[in-house]
Amino acid sequence: MVAVRCIMVCAMLAAAGALTLDFARADPAGDCEDVAAPAPPFATPAQLKHSKIGDWPRAVEACEAAVRANPADPRLNFLLGRAYDLTKAYLAAARAYGVAAAAGYAPAQNALGVLVVLGRGVLKDNQRAFDLFNKAALAGVPEAMGNLGSMYSSGFFVKEDDAKALDWYEKSIEAGNSFGLAQAAVMYFDGKGTPRDYNAAAQYFQQAADLDDGYSLKFLAIMEERGLLGKPDPAKAAELRLRAARVDPDSQDPIVPPPQKAAPPRSGGARIIRIRRYRFFGCSWVWC
Repeated sequence: MVAVRCIMVCAMLAAAGALTLDFARADPAGDCEDVAAPAPPFATPAQLKHSKIGDWPRAVEACEAAVRANPADPRLNFLLGRAYDLTKAYLAAARAYGVAAAAGYAPAQNALGVLVVLGRGVLKDNQRAFDLFNKAALAGVPEAMGNLGSMYSSGFFVKEDDAKALDWYEKSIEAGNSFGLAQAAVMYFDGKGTPRDYNAAAQYFQQAADLDDGYSLKFLAIMEERGLLGKPDPAKAAELRLRAARVDPDSQDPIVPPPQKAAPPRSGGARIIRIRRYRFFGCSWVWC
């Protein structure tokens, strides 16, 4: 009866403004997971959108509480790092990622690598970033595979190698990295690491566009405007641009200097291109 009376009295005091009640969730780790988790491999468009748009200050609060309760948990430290990262508290993010990375948590190794290669919260160090990406990629983290491809494409720490870059981008797609789709598409469009092939580029861009990637939608619009996929189609290009503005208004605008040479005709079918497919559960694509 004493506990019941206390609850009743506290509730009345709170209603009168004399007492502030904080009924915290009994599972702080679950709270942190709910608000800070990144999209899983082969995420749906809705999952990708959710991972980009969130209440990050709330995520910091939730994950700080979770880490206080479980200070050695690498997953929670990674999520706390992500929450700090997305509020641009890069020094704190690097520290939290570092705890998880030191424990061998591969997603944190990849996330820390991004801060290291950009010099956010830590000294910029391409060698260290490459090592972190490589560890995470070998552990199967799809985003790390794509980041490793970018290291080869840019020549950061390693010798520039477009063929290796494309190979890692395509491996990342097969592992469930949606960002790898546009990266591979640009390689085929520019003829880097492979002969230029607009059809292959368009197939990768289309997959990314189906995931509501505005950059890829805009790139497809440029290809339609220039007649790189057949007869120029300004109406279709305009439709693609409108969709990009609707589903991904903050997306980057592609910089594609004209003119672009048409892809050379294939001779005797000697070169076979295998298009990697990004699949997600319940998708409506023809090839699913």
